[in-house]
Amino acid sequence: MKKKSRTLILGASSLVILSGAYLLLRIYNQNAQEAELAESAQEEILSLDEDTLASVSFEIDGSEVTFLYEDEEWSLENDPEFPVDSTYLMTTLSYLEPLEAVRTLEEVTDTGEYGIDEPQNTITLTDSEGTETILTIGSTNISTGDDYLMLNDDSSTIYTINTSLRDSLHDDLYDYAEGEELPYILSSEISGLSVEKADGSYELLLEDAVWMVQGDGTDAASADQDAVDTVISSIAGASYADYLEYNCTSPEDYGLDDPAAVLTILYEEDSETQSESEDASEEASTESDSSASESEEETEAITEEEAAAAQLTLLIGSTGENGDYYVQQDGSTEVHTISYDTLSPLLEKTGEDFEETSESETETVSEEETEAAEET
Repeated sequence: MKKKSRTLILGASSLVILSGAYLLLRIYNQNAQEAELAESAQEEILSLDEDTLASVSFEIDGSEVTFLYEDEEWSLENDPEFPVDSTYLMTTLSYLEPLEAVRTLEEVTDTGEYGIDEPQNTITLTDSEGTETILTIGSTNISTGDDYLMLNDDSSTIYTINTSLRDSLHDDLYDYAEGEELPYILSSEISGLSVEKADGSYELLLEDAVWMVQGDGTDAASADQDAVDTVISSIAGASYADYLEYNCTSPEDYGLDDPAAVLTILYEEDSETQSESEDASEEASTESDSSASESEEETEAITEEEAAAAQLTLLIGSTGENGDYYVQQDGSTEVHTISYDTLSPLLEKTGEDFEETSESETETVSEEETEAAEET
């Protein structure tokens, strides 16, 4: 029986080795064939003319999406109100100015070998006269890492290009949307925050460099600095995780019709950057009026010395499949997510969790713990 088992194992091992050898041989032969058919290196196969471009289409999450270009503005064909962020589109188009082939394979007889029949993506460029240029991105060569590409319907010629073009195509439509961002708030800029929720609202305020806490039905009291630092550091520098909707009409889908919590952050907004931006804009528009510019600069210099009080209010709904919270800025129609790790330290607390423990209370607890240990 042992000899038979050993024979079976050796037979299976031989089959695995042969299969691996066959795969390597096939890859070698394919690469050798490509090398023989290679006509030139870094050949320019397409150069985009932005002046005549009217639209660009490609697949996002399995569906074809078309962006229209008119009057130097981009729009989404099936949703003209969609706030298209041209930055991402221009990044994709930049790889077509020009598009160069690493290698050119001619006299191709079977495009299926290069994944053209089941492409990873297909880009269609349409000019103002309605002429289409179609780029079909096939499979990726596992040896070189380059993508195969067919231009228009010329199935006899296949190009290899680097993956930059395909990598620039995002899988989420909202990656192409321009939306609001959270202000970047430093820990040192936060002067207060409040969390309104059904199971224990509380408010933290910085008064004369001392943090105070006030919970539901309690008077303001000194807060534990370490506990405050934990939640402040959690929310400082927070950013959105995902952008879900630019014009939400069904807030109940995210639990935002009746938020689980409302977070309000008070902070001192550093006006220096804002003032510099305003300086540049106002200086450009008032170059001919030097006296007015001088007056504005003096006013702005005073403003730079001051920090403006600002407030951010976030409605916090339910959580998604990955545990992140759905959020919406007060008064906004946009829906985003913020990570669970960012918001949970605030939402899972009550006012009592921030109350400072007095020295006598600490000593009492310590004595009780010692007595209990001695009894044990």
